[in-house]
Amino acid sequence: MPGSTAISPQVFTPDKANTHKYWLVAAIALTAAAVLASFNLIWPFDTLRSDNDAMLRLVQVRDLLAGQNWFDTYQYRMGVPGGFEMHWSRLIDAPIAGLILLAQMFGNDQPQAEHFAISAWPILLSFIALFAALRIAYSQGGLAATLFTALIAVPNFQLFGQFNAGQIDHHNAQTVLALSFIAATVTSAPRVATGALAGLCLALMSGIGAETQVHVLFGGVAMAMLFWLKPNFANFIIGFGLVFAFANLAIFVSAIPAEFYTRSTCDAFSIAQALPSIAGGLSLAGAAIILRNEPALNKRLVALLIVGLLSFAAAVPTSLGCVGNPLAGIDPLVQKFWLAYVKEAMPFLTVVKQSTAIALAHLVPTMLSLGLAGYLIFKGQQTRLTALLLGGAIAISLAISLFQFRAIIMAAYLAVPLLGIASAAIFAWADGPGKNVAHRLIMAGFVLVCFGHSWVVGVKFFDNSTGKPANQQTRFENTCSGTAFIALLNTIPQTTLMAVSNLGPDILIDTPHHVLAGPYHRNIEGLRSSINTHILPSNQAKTAMIASGASHYVWCKGANEAFNFAKENGFAADMMAGKVPEWLEKVAGAPDGQYAVYKIRP
Repeated sequence: MPGSTAISPQVFTPDKANTHKYWLVAAIALTAAAVLASFNLIWPFDTLRSDNDAMLRLVQVRDLLAGQNWFDTYQYRMGVPGGFEMHWSRLIDAPIAGLILLAQMFGNDQPQAEHFAISAWPILLSFIALFAALRIAYSQGGLAATLFTALIAVPNFQLFGQFNAGQIDHHNAQTVLALSFIAATVTSAPRVATGALAGLCLALMSGIGAETQVHVLFGGVAMAMLFWLKPNFANFIIGFGLVFAFANLAIFVSAIPAEFYTRSTCDAFSIAQALPSIAGGLSLAGAAIILRNEPALNKRLVALLIVGLLSFAAAVPTSLGCVGNPLAGIDPLVQKFWLAYVKEAMPFLTVVKQSTAIALAHLVPTMLSLGLAGYLIFKGQQTRLTALLLGGAIAISLAISLFQFRAIIMAAYLAVPLLGIASAAIFAWADGPGKNVAHRLIMAGFVLVCFGHSWVVGVKFFDNSTGKPANQQTRFENTCSGTAFIALLNTIPQTTLMAVSNLGPDILIDTPHHVLAGPYHRNIEGLRSSINTHILPSNQAKTAMIASGASHYVWCKGANEAFNFAKENGFAADMMAGKVPEWLEKVAGAPDGQYAVYKIRP
């Protein structure tokens, strides 16, 4: 009706013209990736040096290239003597190591090759993420949705930080795989090949890390529902089930040493994740093969129940113990003095109080996209599958973020194609019958609130938030991050150092030393030794420090942990007040006293 202000559901109908022009989407994605890379250069930030996980990932890659066994993921230079087993996957180490070797083949030395690798890897991932997001938008809203998605993606991807140079942790890869899984499911005719791609993406998500296990489960349930309700997806389900099962088997065999085949771990890929995935994938593919030409939904439901029973039977002996928070049983001392201060592990509402700007930058666009997903589920037709997959994954991330903030970061990336689709629909409405200035202003306002930067800028007018992404905090604000401090550590013969945990990755990446504490939940003994040393009275701290095996102590006055420990009125409080105990002999330090290295006197 002319003059109507309602947005018709027909506006969201997919544009079926030219749906196979992948080159067009690829060109836009490549352009967006180039703009994103340039965008990051405008606001340069040393992501590697600001992210403990990125630094330790590079240390792990170095160890691999230096000859450490592929199946051996121990970090021997951190923790108590003997080190501890990291829960990270070699699936991320391998491509980064490959990029380093590639750069060295062209005559680059190790620092140059590492710089190339840690810059190229996030850029490559950003292109895949953008291509997947744009393919989703293109299939559901045509070229206009694609362009709006690219427009929203570039600034939001930069703000959220997962594709910044130096970001070599595994979270960006999992985000890429989540978007690619959804793109493979919704953007093409249901074929064996697209199903196989979806199965591979979901298996790799599981193999890379435990953070997305709930998303993997959701993806598996979605495939089961497609098998039941969409008989024309038979070939797709066959491809998905077979590749999902065999990819899980391949990851299991290639990543886990034979002596640990029967060991279940909840914070890393193991038989607990592999066995039910293999059973579920094979049985689902088998059911799709048998009932390929069977349209009766009741027979499909019976087959689906059998698939569910087989998957559950495979999960009972290995996986049920992993239901819940894998960090729930962590040592109470470590929980109180370390985990409670890790921002990405904090509940979302806690982060809102500490950093309102960045919390809203993630939350508002995500909630907008969730509302759009709900609208499309109930009003859309051909867009319903896309809305269910994106909306379901976003809702899961939001639910998890109530306990751990980091989950909302994936939700913010998944929201982008939905925001692009909605922006295109509102643009068509604002430019359609009955258009007026108010319609144009509504359209512009909607696009503006989709940008996370809008909320960072807006909140800064009302509070003192820094606007930094949660994963881009500076190391110690110019106290223990300079070259002079690292040079000082390198004047000491290789030894074991006691320091606060957040300094651990810095020490490993820039020096040859062993360090006791590091911010990782499997390094319990190392964390306990550092915590006890800092909170005990000075006379008892000496005993704890000597017992740890450290020969030198590193003091960093500006470290947040030092302030937290000082509240206990023990050794850290004495150091903060300048009362250095007599059993510490100063080796060297900053003239202003911000940092110092001491030798521990027996």
